[in-house]
Amino acid sequence: MSEPDHTSSMETMQAVLVVDTDQESNRNVHFMAPDKESQESHLPVIDSHCHWDRMLQWKVFGCLGSSVQDVEAAIFAQDSTVTPKLQTNMLAMISVFCDPESWHQVGTITEDERIFFTIGIHPQHLAKSIPTEGQESEMRSKLRMNKCVGFGEIGLDFHHAKTQLERQSQIDALRHLLRMYKGTSTGDQKPLVLHMRNSDSTCMSQPNVYQIGLEILREEECLDEKVHLHCFSGSSSDAAVWLKNMRNLYFGFTAKVLHKATVDEMALIVKLIPVNQLVAESDAPYLKPPNMRGPNHPWNVHQVVSFFAEVKQCRMEEMFQKVVTNTKVLYGL
Repeated sequence: MSEPDHTSSMETMQAVLVVDTDQESNRNVHFMAPDKESQESHLPVIDSHCHWDRMLQWKVFGCLGSSVQDVEAAIFAQDSTVTPKLQTNMLAMISVFCDPESWHQVGTITEDERIFFTIGIHPQHLAKSIPTEGQESEMRSKLRMNKCVGFGEIGLDFHHAKTQLERQSQIDALRHLLRMYKGTSTGDQKPLVLHMRNSDSTCMSQPNVYQIGLEILREEECLDEKVHLHCFSGSSSDAAVWLKNMRNLYFGFTAKVLHKATVDEMALIVKLIPVNQLVAESDAPYLKPPNMRGPNHPWNVHQVVSFFAEVKQCRMEEMFQKVVTNTKVLYGL
């Protein structure tokens, strides 16, 4: 989950990736408008990370209704790039409930047969204390629900936590939540959804949340757990260290990979990660693709999978099928 964009209008011109590859690994990247009937729009997808609670709460899709179907209809009406074929190719969506204030919406939102959910507390809400007993009890209860497929998002966010006290509180809360997770019996253990975000400061002395988080997972004996590392924004060296140490790790990427400021670095990181450890996220209504005004939505996730295919230089159909399979294996769908 990232910062909200409260712009109310949507621009129908969205960007797709075009990659020119030379004999080496250098990549020249530019953007162009997608063909409304482009190949990737005809392929099935799963959005492995979105926030339907926020999409309903914001009411920025020009929608006065309060249901998934109302918002979905408004998206389709406003965004002409969501073709009829793409509308029907959304196999499933994982809605992440990480704000205790919206946990009450789980039942209503997941009435839609395509929507599953995870439960947790975003580190932004834990800068002052560990979860309360009541919150723990509710999380345990929801973890046992049939449509609950994971625990999170939880983690460390040193972008929002500015002081040492706030950062230590997030560290303590993460340890506490991991112990709660390990101690909760749900049958087959559900995956962890981890949020790791460094400070935007360029100061060399800033701590690295990927290093801190990995050490916490090691100390809490979670290196063997299935982990969805949500919206990866670390370096290639961070990715390599996590790959080396985690046994069941999946890297999630959002449309941030398509933005010119980050696309080259992200291409190198995606190239490093085995194809069977990639999942695609919208993080809707956050982290929209370039050239899109207004909030993001799950039907943009196909652009991320197309990026994977370009970087890995594989057939589009193969990449879409692989990412769908990865997400089903990760979440037991």
